[in-house]
Amino acid sequence: MRHTRLIIGLMLLVTGAAVAEGPVRIEYGKGRELAKLADPAIRESSGLAVGRVNPGAFWTHNDSGGQPRLFLVDAKGKTLATMAVRGAKAVDWEDMASFVDNGRSALLIADVGDNQAKRKTCTLYVVREPWLYPGESGVAKNGRVMESIASYVFVAAIFNVVLLFGIGKIYPWTNPELMNSSHVLQGKIGYFGTAFFSARVLAFTAVVCFFGWQLLSNSTRQDSEGGVELWKRQKPLCSIFLVLFAPLMTMFAVDVIKSLEPTWFSTMFGVYVLVGFVQAVCAFAIISTYWLQRAGYLGWVTPDHYHDMGKYMFGFSIFWAYIGVCQYLLIWYANLPEETTYYLLRQHPGWVYFTMLLPAVRFVIPFLGLLPRMAKRTPSYLVKFAYLVLFGAWLDIYWMIMPSFSPNRFGFSYLYDVCFALGFFGALLFSVRRFLKNHHTLPIKDPFLHETLHHHVY
Repeated sequence: MRHTRLIIGLMLLVTGAAVAEGPVRIEYGKGRELAKLADPAIRESSGLAVGRVNPGAFWTHNDSGGQPRLFLVDAKGKTLATMAVRGAKAVDWEDMASFVDNGRSALLIADVGDNQAKRKTCTLYVVREPWLYPGESGVAKNGRVMESIASYVFVAAIFNVVLLFGIGKIYPWTNPELMNSSHVLQGKIGYFGTAFFSARVLAFTAVVCFFGWQLLSNSTRQDSEGGVELWKRQKPLCSIFLVLFAPLMTMFAVDVIKSLEPTWFSTMFGVYVLVGFVQAVCAFAIISTYWLQRAGYLGWVTPDHYHDMGKYMFGFSIFWAYIGVCQYLLIWYANLPEETTYYLLRQHPGWVYFTMLLPAVRFVIPFLGLLPRMAKRTPSYLVKFAYLVLFGAWLDIYWMIMPSFSPNRFGFSYLYDVCFALGFFGALLFSVRRFLKNHHTLPIKDPFLHETLHHHVY
């Protein structure tokens, strides 16, 4: 008892000025009943803690006796899940709390009850807070920047519609004489009909715009409404869109790009374009994040976030090279005239330099440069490779399209080609800027925001 008095006396001496003013008075608002716990297994709720990775839910436990387990309940008192605490004993659990430990949510359980003053020791248990939906992933580590890039689909939809007005001047399969000139082309007349082609392009555009609108609206509404209901809507939408987007994007690439050379056959072209598209998006996300951070935004982004984005770009660089090599080797090995024309055309003077430069800027240099861990964690270093990959994406599209219009000679035009590229890039920047201007750069009420703010790469 004397030791206790001595400690209190020292505290009063050190904090005398504060004590002289009187204790701090904390006033709470009027209490209200939130819910009743209807689960009969919860006989005597003794502790309560707010769920951190399960927002809108609460953890609770029974008092003395019973099994060492926790109950996760929602705001209406309904039990969502139970969790057994392995290796623990429920002697007399009195209280619990939730907190963040090394960037991860944890639960503290206090087995400290001792009504008869007979216990010699008390125990505190610390466990990681599990998520109600194990095996799922939360918010993307830089999701809002990716969403701003996705907002470009609505501008791209306008370009797709404009494309339909120039079908007759762009695509050779609109010429009946050409399509009837060979047996191979006659078999494609039905597929390359103007009406059917337009329907496919419009269908792809409509699907992408619909899902883009739904996903972006749910994400931005989350900033004001919070909770997990909007997030739950995203899961089936993303699943359906992923299943639809891959084949539709493949078909779109075949229709818009590959059909410039209607006699050519390739079963891997659509996948080649799709993988290159993902690689380019990864590069642009890195560039956008870097410059937004330079402008004073995204202060929460750390080298760990760049590390993840760098790994994505690195991985898809390898995947792009793999698909490209597979396509080339299949055509080279078969040596069929209707397949080899594509690469023979791109070996003409002028175009052959693009053919040699393309794998260097989209694979060889990024692969070698991003191998070290440091390269993916240093923003100023990583962004240089992102610039290179993005330039390689433009070079790849140019290499796939322009030889069809100028097969016998290299026909690069600084006025038209550069201006068109800058025009499309400007439209992309406009979409990104407009989206970020109207919405938070950080999804402030995303249920998994803590994962982003405390993200670590080990």
